[in-house]
Amino acid sequence: MLGLNGHRHLRKLIYLLFVAASAPIGWIKSNPRLATFVADLKSLKAFGDTDLHESMLSDTLRVDRYREGISRIVKDGDVVVDLGTGSGILAFFAAKKAAKVHAIEHSGVIKLARKIADENDIRNVEFHHCNSRQFRLDGRADVIIHEQIGNCVFDENMIESILDLRRRVLKDGGRIVPNRFEVYLEPIEMMDGYHTPYMWEFNIDGITFQSTKSAANVAPGRGALFSEYHRTDILAGEAMHMLCDPKPIMEFDLETMNESDLPRSAHYENTAVRDGRIQGLCVAFRTHFDDQTDLEVFPAGKQTNWSFAMFRLEEHTVRMGQRIEYDIEFGDVRDYLTWRLTWVEPEHQAAAAE
Repeated sequence: MLGLNGHRHLRKLIYLLFVAASAPIGWIKSNPRLATFVADLKSLKAFGDTDLHESMLSDTLRVDRYREGISRIVKDGDVVVDLGTGSGILAFFAAKKAAKVHAIEHSGVIKLARKIADENDIRNVEFHHCNSRQFRLDGRADVIIHEQIGNCVFDENMIESILDLRRRVLKDGGRIVPNRFEVYLEPIEMMDGYHTPYMWEFNIDGITFQSTKSAANVAPGRGALFSEYHRTDILAGEAMHMLCDPKPIMEFDLETMNESDLPRSAHYENTAVRDGRIQGLCVAFRTHFDDQTDLEVFPAGKQTNWSFAMFRLEEHTVRMGQRIEYDIEFGDVRDYLTWRLTWVEPEHQAAAAE
């Protein structure tokens, strides 16, 4: 049995071990190469599961938009590279016209993709079991196709992986499918029963919890880093509506951009189009295949394979026509734990307007 001093020493030891274990995490996040390696490892683990690919194949909106875009952009005789082929479905769409498709996949699901190709007698797809940075191609490709879009858009290393392939294997004037992106972080109101307020917001039969706010010291929107505590993942049917007409916080084109073109910060200023309650900010996106086909993934839209990362805010009531405003800083866009939000509260906005 440990005495009082023994328990104190044990707690101190556990605390020191926790600090020691936490220190390398910050160092890794500040090192771009190590952060890329960690992101690749996460992706390798996630996309090796068959049920995830079943979910993606079940997403008819996603599948149909990709089939439409690929069928128009890939031309007869093209050489195509499919980054992160997964089950192979996008490579198989491209193979209908392409002379050769190089399908890259670093997880074990590539074994299933090969079986599906054999089952359907698809002979012009060559599979490469490797990280895309290890992929080499004699000559240059006409098209790169991909679906590297995470629930926070960037968290599957899309930018780095695509731009690396673009530099090394895509011919001048080659296409990336999809290429243009609009990223949103929109104020939303949830359906009744699907929103979990912060503890200090509750008042249950006259019992309040305000004291937990100072104890937690995690009030969002004050310029501090996001944490896991702020984030919740929601589905489209759980969101009632967005409070504004969507306005992107950033836009980019994978065919023309460089890594340095991504903004390190963004200012959002918009106008509420309805009365409602702001309960959080939700990540959403729209991506374009060409001028005719795009894929829109919004929390109040059709349910897709993607869930939505929502960052909870203290609830605010807003009126139609009221200004909604915030600033956000991105440490590493791939990692929302490096994002800082400064929220301009509606009552402060109203005072400024006066």
